[in-house]
Amino acid sequence: MTRFVFLPTITHTGTFFVAAFLLKHPDIKGYFQVNTLAAILDEDEKVVHHVLGATPLKGGEPFITERFVYGRVNIIQDHIWCFPNYYMATLMTVLPTIIPLRDPLLTILSANERIKDREIRDKRDLVKAWKALVSIINSISGTTKLAFFPIDQAADKRSGILRETLEYLQLPSLLPYVSDWAKEWPKCYNTGGQYEGKIAYETGDIAWIKSSLGHYWEALQEAESHLRPFLEQHGYKNLLWWT
Repeated sequence: MTRFVFLPTITHTGTFFVAAFLLKHPDIKGYFQVNTLAAILDEDEKVVHHVLGATPLKGGEPFITERFVYGRVNIIQDHIWCFPNYYMATLMTVLPTIIPLRDPLLTILSANERIKDREIRDKRDLVKAWKALVSIINSISGTTKLAFFPIDQAADKRSGILRETLEYLQLPSLLPYVSDWAKEWPKCYNTGGQYEGKIAYETGDIAWIKSSLGHYWEALQEAESHLRPFLEQHGYKNLLWWT
């Protein structure tokens, strides 16, 4: 039986990390983005060859190839941008949905490092994307059960996050690869590595972060009242940008 899992993500929250973990499961074989779905339906192709992903820092398997596999579990992925996409709310209510989470400040620092073109960063304003995600979730609250995958939680919580994700999908979770993934938390999907912004974050250098991010820092603090209750609900505490 063909099944689908929805993976809506904000950029720089670990899209490929989560997808790669899921695709390690023997029952999950397909992965494609929403805009590929139309091509699959129109052309009735079982395999769509399109390489996604990024170059690894060292070793690993960083590439994910889009493919639709009949009779197996398929992941449908799409990014949440700067406004509430209500078709996403519909998909969240009809499909099992896994949403990667990360401290929004880290997502902005990651984007700041990887996207050097300021105009592109502005168009992909991550503060607005986070507000859109929370608005979508609030709009369907009580109508469906979602699974959240916080990729930056403490190491002692990782195994539980992985197993709960698979159990939410009603898939076997007591598999050797799950334990291995929890221990290794593979770095090959983290294409940013150690960079100045991440070091500033880890050392609590708020002055450097404010200077580097400018109005993004201000926008994030202005969004605190909208984002903080949601983040606290999912285990986040004492984030640098909270007042």
